[in-house]
Amino acid sequence: MKYVQEVGLKLEKFSEKKTHYYNFRCPICGDSKKNPNKARGFIFSTANNTTQFKCYNCCGTKGITFIKFLEKYDPQLHERYVLERYKAGSTGKGTNCPNPKFKFNKPVFK
Repeated sequence: MKYVQEVGLKLEKFSEKKTHYYNFRCPICGDSKKNPNKARGFIFSTANNTTQFKCYNCCGTKGITFIKFLEKYDPQLHERYVLERYKAGSTGKGTNCPNPKFKFNKPVFK
């Protein structure tokens, strides 16, 4: 939940409603342009210990994983999150987090 708090610093009207249940204005759809008080974005933990993002304006009844939300909203924080999960051994097959993509330049010898 450290990353939820970190991304929360950048979200409008971010607040914790219950334990591991956060509400804020959706940065993807912008919620309502007419009413600045609407906050339809949620991040919450599910029964199987995954963290989900859901917006009742742009996602409808389906949500996406927190990892996909981070990838869309804050790519730099997403990279840090995936690397930390990789170090902990909780990425790849059988998890909800893909392995990080390492990009190395081929060395040129003279």
